[in-house]
Amino acid sequence: MLKLKLRSKLIIYSIALAIIPLGIAGKTMIQITQDELKSSVNDQISNTIAQISNDIDELYANTWLAPLMLIASGIENEKLGVDAKLSLIKAGIENIADVVACQISIIGMSEPIIITKDDFTNHLTKFGLEPAEILRFDPATLLKLAATPVAAKGDNSAENAWSSDQPPDELQYIPASDDWLLSIIIPIRNLAAGQKAFFISKINLKRLHSLIYSHPFNRTGSITMADANGHQLFDPLRKNLNDLSIVQKALQLMNSPYHSIGVTPYVRPDGEKILAGFSFPKYFNMAVIVEQSERNAYAAIDKMMRTLTILIIAVLAVTIIGAILFALRIIRPLEEIASVAQKVGAGNLVVQVSPLKTEDEIGILATRMNDMISGLRDRDHIRNTFGRFMSDDVVNAILESPEGAQIGGAKRQATIMMTDLRGFTSMGERLTAEDVVAILNIYLEIMTDIIFKYKGTIIAFIGDAILIIFGAPIARENDVQRAVACAVEMQLAMQTVNTRCRNMGYPEIRQGIGVNTGKVIVGNIGSEKQMKYDCIGRNVNLASRIESYTVGGQIMISESTKVACPGILRIDDQTEVFPKGFRQPIMIYDVGGIGGDFNVYLKAKRKGDFLKLKIPIRMEFNVLKGNESGADFYPGVIMSLTGQEAQVRSATQLNILDNLRIKLFDRKNKIITVELLAKVTDIHEKKPINAECSDKSPRHQNGADKCSKPKLTVLLVDDQPLIGLTMRRMLAKEEDISFHYCDDPTQAIEEANKIQPNVILQDLVMPQIDGWELLKKFRVNPVTRNTPLIVLSTTEEPLVKSKAFSQGAVDYMVKLPHQLEVVARIRYHAQASIRMSEKNETEFIICFTSVPPEAEQFLKNAK
Repeated sequence: MLKLKLRSKLIIYSIALAIIPLGIAGKTMIQITQDELKSSVNDQISNTIAQISNDIDELYANTWLAPLMLIASGIENEKLGVDAKLSLIKAGIENIADVVACQISIIGMSEPIIITKDDFTNHLTKFGLEPAEILRFDPATLLKLAATPVAAKGDNSAENAWSSDQPPDELQYIPASDDWLLSIIIPIRNLAAGQKAFFISKINLKRLHSLIYSHPFNRTGSITMADANGHQLFDPLRKNLNDLSIVQKALQLMNSPYHSIGVTPYVRPDGEKILAGFSFPKYFNMAVIVEQSERNAYAAIDKMMRTLTILIIAVLAVTIIGAILFALRIIRPLEEIASVAQKVGAGNLVVQVSPLKTEDEIGILATRMNDMISGLRDRDHIRNTFGRFMSDDVVNAILESPEGAQIGGAKRQATIMMTDLRGFTSMGERLTAEDVVAILNIYLEIMTDIIFKYKGTIIAFIGDAILIIFGAPIARENDVQRAVACAVEMQLAMQTVNTRCRNMGYPEIRQGIGVNTGKVIVGNIGSEKQMKYDCIGRNVNLASRIESYTVGGQIMISESTKVACPGILRIDDQTEVFPKGFRQPIMIYDVGGIGGDFNVYLKAKRKGDFLKLKIPIRMEFNVLKGNESGADFYPGVIMSLTGQEAQVRSATQLNILDNLRIKLFDRKNKIITVELLAKVTDIHEKKPINAECSDKSPRHQNGADKCSKPKLTVLLVDDQPLIGLTMRRMLAKEEDISFHYCDDPTQAIEEANKIQPNVILQDLVMPQIDGWELLKKFRVNPVTRNTPLIVLSTTEEPLVKSKAFSQGAVDYMVKLPHQLEVVARIRYHAQASIRMSEKNETEFIICFTSVPPEAEQFLKNAK
């Protein structure tokens, strides 16, 4: 039975008794202080508002309005002359504080009389302003005022005057000089017979601005003036303050007949709490708003809170120290248990709590903690073992079944997937071991996530290959469809794999995938001490065979897999193959995507337009048998390229899906690489020239053959221009012969590669180059190695002829024979060569599966 120890009770009680009373007392004191502070702040705000309003009224009434009213009375006095009145106004400008201009306007007169203060005029001029335009009162506003009579104070019979305690005024802001001006308008009588007149004074409000913004209250708060529309005064932008609730309340009272001082708290739109008040000066249609942040106002409360917090911490520290000293034997084992629990949470299942002799609750907790760690260790060992080759739900299913860990197997219907990186073995021979492992880790990490996403079971990583099974140990209704969808997404993910490889400076890799569906044997294979979940059988082998027929980026499936996915597969191609170990040929299908519940597709395959090479590339190849290459190399020529494919011409007979190891040669017959790997994807016989034409071919209306024979191309290499000119004249009338002449034998190979002649005529004696060496170059050059070559010489010597024929010449002529003989020999050798080429050569398409860097750059430049 659990019993709370006395020491535990004492610790709890001591902490509670120390903290709770102190917290209650502190909170009460803070509340009282806060109430007092609030009252004090409210009084301060009220006094500040009243003082500022009185100062504004005093400034307006006594400093500005009273002297100006005296001047207005003098202007109305009929006994004073014009000069005396002007002198009176000038004296007023000079002596009345803040007055910068006075104006007398008579309604009906075009121009007013304006008298300005010189120092302010100079001030405006410094900013490029025109003082007369700035200080002149708006005539349109005067006309409006003249049309609105207001009874004068104490004189109800007056027609157009304003009460001295509420004169009309207007504020004017000058942005360039940052000046605010107030217009005080006083109606004048007896100045012009039958016409209304006004005495207008411009007041510089710098003193009012200083009065407000230099007030001591601004050190802890702020003082703002707002007009009747809620816009801030003395702000160049006339900031709109209507979003503040204090301004809204002030405007409501401003427009009511009851003006009073108000103090109220409010919250700004940004969430800051403010204590504020407002009042209304007697002579201005505006509100004075005084604000102070609650944070500043209650700074003393914050200080008290900090002090109380420090005091509570100090008391708590003393209490805890006392409790620790008193109950040290209890805390130490608890700390050890907590530390062990933290390490277990981080994945460390080797730790344990030290055994305790006590039989209380802590001892029981330590024993149960150790039991839990042991159980977690056993469970993770099993999960990690299975988790290496199957998804989490498969692991859970096996662990939950009593028979899950028993040795044995069963025959199941399943779908097997085999993947392999094309040409990776060859690539690995050129890379360091660290780079090979890094590339494989990138590839396997991304592929594993996709396999588990589609609930596949990874049976094994076989080097750069992966063996996966769908349908075991758990069979699902759509195992086959998931396998195909998984394969498509794995091919799509190769873009991510190669992006990461490029970013780390590694070469790109390409993946082939084979999928087959059928009966397999699955289960735990091994011994009681060591076992492995595996699948074996004929259909596993077939999946591997199918994968061997793929090129990079391709997915091949068997007939059984295709049948299990009716109507939802995109089949791009199909091929009949004869896999090793099988008696009958089978049909395999190139899958481009799957619809249904998955809708994942590879980019549609499009037969690209082959780019015909100006200079064909010489190559030699042998056929791979498994991982071994044959000893014989066969000649061929790459005629055109597109993407990862090439169009090759060779006399060697090949089969579709044959794997080739290729040697590439440059123009100088130097080997570029011997490690270029490719797979034959298409074969077709080369069509003879004009094979589609016959004696019965239709003719054009002009009588010409619809498919006339192409011209025979002849190249003459001779350093004597006379020989070239003579030969050109001999062949000029032969419409089926195109003649080309090269007088620089050092450029002969390049010229031949360019025009690809059907016949070559070559002189043996030339100062620039040895004719015999040039003959050898023609025989090893991939473009001209089989081209008929006729040797030209000035003498007919048997030894020279014999040497020429032994080195590859097909004919010999002494310069220069008769025209008929030249034409006959050219046509004979050219047509014989063409017929032999058409008879023996085959064109086939190859797809590169592994391209070394040097070959990749060479092929890129060849395009």
